[in-house]
Amino acid sequence: MARMGLTERLSLSWLAVVGGLASLGLAYWVVSVFLSYRKLRHIKGPWLASISPLWLFYYTCRGTLYLAVEDALKKYGMWSIDGSRFVGPPSSIMVTIDLGSPVRIGPDYIVTDDPVIQKYMAAPRSPFVRGRWFKGMKFDTRKDNVLSMSDEKAHAELRAKLMPGYTGNEVPTLESDIDARVVELLNLIQRDYVDKNEAMDFAVLAGYFTLDILTQIAFGQALGFLIKNEDLYDYHKSSSQFYPIMELSSNHPMILSILRSRIMQGAAPKPTDKIGFGAIVGVAHKAVAERFGPDPKKVQDMLGSFVSHGLTQQECEVETLLQILAGADSTATALRTTFLFILTSPTAYAKLREEIAAVVESWDVSYSVIKNSEAQNLRYLEACIQEGLRMFMPLQGLAGRVSPYPDGATVNGVFIPPGTEVGIATYAMGHRRDFYGPDADTFRPERWIDNDPETIKGYGRINELVFGAGRSSCLGKRIALMELRKAIFEVSPVGP
Repeated sequence: MARMGLTERLSLSWLAVVGGLASLGLAYWVVSVFLSYRKLRHIKGPWLASISPLWLFYYTCRGTLYLAVEDALKKYGMWSIDGSRFVGPPSSIMVTIDLGSPVRIGPDYIVTDDPVIQKYMAAPRSPFVRGRWFKGMKFDTRKDNVLSMSDEKAHAELRAKLMPGYTGNEVPTLESDIDARVVELLNLIQRDYVDKNEAMDFAVLAGYFTLDILTQIAFGQALGFLIKNEDLYDYHKSSSQFYPIMELSSNHPMILSILRSRIMQGAAPKPTDKIGFGAIVGVAHKAVAERFGPDPKKVQDMLGSFVSHGLTQQECEVETLLQILAGADSTATALRTTFLFILTSPTAYAKLREEIAAVVESWDVSYSVIKNSEAQNLRYLEACIQEGLRMFMPLQGLAGRVSPYPDGATVNGVFIPPGTEVGIATYAMGHRRDFYGPDADTFRPERWIDNDPETIKGYGRINELVFGAGRSSCLGKRIALMELRKAIFEVSPVGP
């Protein structure tokens, strides 16, 4: 046999090394999958989700994760029959038990539509910590915002500084600033659509409306979307492309790491951009800069409140960016979907018009937009808003939290092993038949009026979770509800 040359021996050695490393990698993956599977074997779910993140990746890319999660909860989680909760699919013999309702959507990821679990995880003294979704909400690579911050002590301190601005206690023009944008919206509809007898896309106008309100009350400068009836800086066009990527990266840490790598830095939005999201960031940074320096501008708006409570210039830049991304778009989504449900429900539409007409007949001519205090007392309007929020949540994020080491936690009868991330299925929670009745998939505002007071209070305790709970409750809830009340009341037509 011919003697093997040096080159051939080196090639075989290299192949042996590569093969060995590949075998070790495969063995590591198999062991990791087995351990993850075993750790959560008591919680059922799609088979693919138990061994890889591909199930979660697939439905996130399709934009239907909230529906896929609801289906998984119905198939693998707990069942509701005549108001009772059961584990697994219905069978001829079943025993009622009182447990939570998690389903597995990843090797180390479960999701629940149980409000008890959500409230427990977000409680001030809860051992659960923020998971991957919150890390994905860090929109400025320089610093965490109040939503992405993982240090609970620092988060509580920052939240306390932000609270007075969000509640409006230190923003005396909050309601009047919102009223001015409502008037601009009504003028736009009359001028560009009613007078010209042209159809309008209210979904687009809702985005203009909430972003103009947000920029006005946040840093005293409405960008003027409503005045110009134009997608300034191509913001909405670019953001519609950005949000699916944001959801994907918040569900998959590896994708988030790639997007934040040095390789991708050049493609990230920058304050110097002329169009797109970066251009809006530039406007926000300029507004923030005016509040600092040798001759700072002093205004009683949300930004002014932040500055007065000790936020630095960089912290203000980071928080205004969060306000734009999380605040404006979520409220616009709630406005769009609630209007859609009202307009496609003849009964609800007729009752709302009747209620509004009765108020208009006794209208106080001293103001042009309904006061928030009066809108709150309109029972059917409030019912429509609550029902709209129940039917479709403003934000689709899973907002997962991780169970504590080393012992995990048992919540509402369910053991959650240490290191397991628990996401919240807000959409599925709002459609649970054991909570809202057999017509839970139907838009019916009357459920918030016709039931007994205790039942309605129970609805409210569950429905308020669309704004989060405990440490993660939405700071802008009051502002969002004010916008919804005023916009729906004023835009809804009255008369024949």
